[in-house]
Amino acid sequence: MAYNTTHGIKDLSAFAAISTAMFVKWVVPVLGTTLLSDYNTDVTIDGDVYSSIGQLLTITQATSELRASPASLMITISGIPAGTVTNMLDNDIKGSTVKISRIYDNKQGAEEGAFVVFNGIVTNYSITDTVNTQSKTASTVITLNVNNIVEILNKKVNGRKTNPEDFPGDVAFDRVRVLQGKKYGFGGANT
Repeated sequence: MAYNTTHGIKDLSAFAAISTAMFVKWVVPVLGTTLLSDYNTDVTIDGDVYSSIGQLLTITQATSELRASPASLMITISGIPAGTVTNMLDNDIKGSTVKISRIYDNKQGAEEGAFVVFNGIVTNYSITDTVNTQSKTASTVITLNVNNIVEILNKKVNGRKTNPEDFPGDVAFDRVRVLQGKKYGFGGANT
């Protein structure tokens, strides 16, 4: 199946049954793009093929609101091969981007489109290994903590650095250290 990303509100009331599927586009600068879904088959969205991993992918609920507001969610991916975990540990995945889309399947063969439901940045992650010595099996789970862009912007520190080492060769702030700790009536009559 192939879908295109659509925007807007879709009237789903005419259908007898609706199921949803989630699609994760995770872009790590050094490792590349990972495309995963919890759907039962591989799906193409906007030319990208999302691999079906079914119940090995879980995503916590994100609230849908008309206004942009701070939000976060967790993505859990199970059954990761050991070599992939090593690649993740060798590269910094904090700061990588995540885009989550949803498809509504009406069970009647009509394509309803893929709706983007979340855009965010990985702020933290955890890797959990479980070893069962009796069955001689191991399982690796990675959990990504993802904050949306609004949450990231709320935590941003505004201002400009004025240290000489921050801008070598820039003389614009050479006199800042002289003014540090002194009363300065900027714009006043006596300046």
